[in-house]
Amino acid sequence: MGKKLNLWRHLLNFGLWVLCLGIGYFVLVGITYGIGGIPEIFGATGESLQWWGWGLRLVIALIFGFATFWLLFHPIRARRAVVTFVKTLYRRFIPIKKAETPPVSEAANNVSEIKPISRRRFVAESAALTAFTGYSFFAEANGWTVNRIELNLRDLPSAFEGFIIAQITDIHIDSYSTPQDVSRFVARVNSFKPDLTVVTGDFISRGTYYFDMAAETLGKLQDGARMGVYGVSGNHDFWSESDLGRFQTALKKNGIPLIRNSATELKLNGDSLWLLGTDDSTTHNADWGKTIKSLGYRTVEEAQKDTRAKILLSHNPNFTQQVKDTDNCLMLSGHTHGGQVYLPGVMDLVMQPIFPRYRGLYQIGEFQLYVNNGYGTVGPPLRFLTRPEITLIRLTRKS
Repeated sequence: MGKKLNLWRHLLNFGLWVLCLGIGYFVLVGITYGIGGIPEIFGATGESLQWWGWGLRLVIALIFGFATFWLLFHPIRARRAVVTFVKTLYRRFIPIKKAETPPVSEAANNVSEIKPISRRRFVAESAALTAFTGYSFFAEANGWTVNRIELNLRDLPSAFEGFIIAQITDIHIDSYSTPQDVSRFVARVNSFKPDLTVVTGDFISRGTYYFDMAAETLGKLQDGARMGVYGVSGNHDFWSESDLGRFQTALKKNGIPLIRNSATELKLNGDSLWLLGTDDSTTHNADWGKTIKSLGYRTVEEAQKDTRAKILLSHNPNFTQQVKDTDNCLMLSGHTHGGQVYLPGVMDLVMQPIFPRYRGLYQIGEFQLYVNNGYGTVGPPLRFLTRPEITLIRLTRKS
């Protein structure tokens, strides 16, 4: 009986700890989002926005480090501190009569007593957490990886043999991922001289303040892609239909047409390849029926039998469920950030119930899906084992 009671007590404590971590994370997300809007109030642009970005990132990193130190290494102390704080507030605003409490034995006091943290342990824990925080917030989040993959498409037109597509996604231009930061990323993408560059959604993070900045910054992608740049909208780009229309106009002015539930024919040396794009399915704006009509089909069933090679851009990889029976198709997505903070063995358990396909390459019969890790962040501006990604896809003909 005693062992069962102890087991339940440990499970309860673990549950409370997980709850505290969850609440702490969402509080941090709220703080991140809240203070991220400060530069907008002051109308910050250019270099001033860059300084704001680094300053706010440092503030969030310090808050994250402090909260994680107590919640991760000293959860009992953290829990007691929270309980004491709540009790103090309660007594401050709702005065109650002091009840007499029975005397507590010395033995009971000793059981509940918490030993002070040794200096050696404090230094070791602080050093480990500082290293993790610094790496995640400043090193990994501001670096990038280049993934080169070769994908076969059946009956690929001969002119497109060896065709290079550069995919980037989830740029999330805001006060943490500033236009100056993104400009360096754009220059790196252009250095590969791809045939085509695609942006699979979430150009910005919030509101409409960054529309023009995002369009001007990412418009420079056309300097490196010989057949141009195309994009589709993500959930963070859609605040209203009129706002998305305004953003679409700004992007087009800077050389990036948005493909909205339609198709574009890429022509090269007498051959053609269809590039399809949908609005974001998260915001319920994706319309596959309308998209396939751009190819001349009346029904989805007819389109599924089309044997021509096709490239589909759609922000959310879960849209795969609607299109996975489409023959000879490669879909490029983002949205998931590859988990953003990737803990091997843990992240699959967390992500796969929500996003069964959330990073890398997936093959479903004759349908292929690639999910890019993205560039920017949502919530705390950190990444771990999930560097911002440039994907270079080389198309080859599968006979």
